Amino acid sequence: MKKYLLLSVLAAIFGFVATSCLGEVENPEYVTQQNFADCYAIAYDNQSNSSYTVTAPVTVYLRVNMTTQLCSVSISGLKNSDGTVMPQFSMVDMKWSTDETQMWGYVNVINPKVTASAGTAPAVSSMEFRWTNRVAMSKALNMTDLSICNFNFVINNQLVVTGGCRTVIIAAETTSTTEGADPFVSLKPYYKITPDFAKKTATVNIYSAQFADRMPALNMDFANIPMTIDDAGNLNISAANLTPSIAGTPYPQFPISNLTLNYSPANSTNILKFDCMVMGKPYSVKAKMSFDAVPEI
Repeated sequence: MKKYLLLSVLAAIFGFVATSCLGEVENPEYVTQQNFADCYAIAYDNQSNSSYTVTAPVTVYLRVNMTTQLCSVSISGLKNSDGTVMPQFSMVDMKWSTDETQMWGYVNVINPKVTASAGTAPAVSSMEFRWTNRVAMSKALNMTDLSICNFNFVINNQLVVTGGCRTVIIAAETTSTTEGADPFVSLKPYYKITPDFAKKTATVNIYSAQFADRMPALNMDFANIPMTIDDAGNLNISAANLTPSIAGTPYPQFPISNLTLNYSPANSTNILKFDCMVMGKPYSVKAKMSFDAVPEI
């Protein structure tokens, strides 16, 4: 029953390719596939204990046979620690599992079978891959497909690779506090995070931002926020002070300070914090972002 519930969920997103099994039309194989063309990957060299290489974009191709419950994950564009680009390689015949809600699927394989488009296939170990379909989020925002992926694996016992979709849109429970007033909680704001690995900065866009009861809902842009990468592959996005933009116009009268976001697509929750001025009063804002959340539109 779970298989067919997931089939209907997947079909709502990007459809199926149904192929006949041994010519028996009454027993088709249900195959779904998706191309994530704008991913990033951070590869740490565990022999040097310090160097890492960031690749963006990286293309990840997922193919799931829902009949056999086996999948393959192909990756192209990944770089070695010396900067050279690896041939495309695929981890194949991996067991595909789903959670009870059918909202995401995942792979966890110690030593997957690997094939390569050229040369010798790398040895891959500790392969973890997660796909989150986000049907409700896509419908709420009237967008075609907001599904995301994240991954983590080791190549040739040397390169520890972690990454996922580069640009993501996340809903959040946003709580704003100020002295002398009850906390203001809203489920309306949602956030877009876009890292720029070349510039080592990130942009955070807030849609339907509202931090106080009498504040009108605004779309705000926080651009060119400094970004670093920690040993776990998390993106540390922070700024002591910045000026937001609204509809492309900077608003210095609405200063933002003490902004922090330790972000990873593998985190079940990502926390954004900052301080701001709303109608002349200082507010502290905390957005508890979740890929399972849906904004109140």
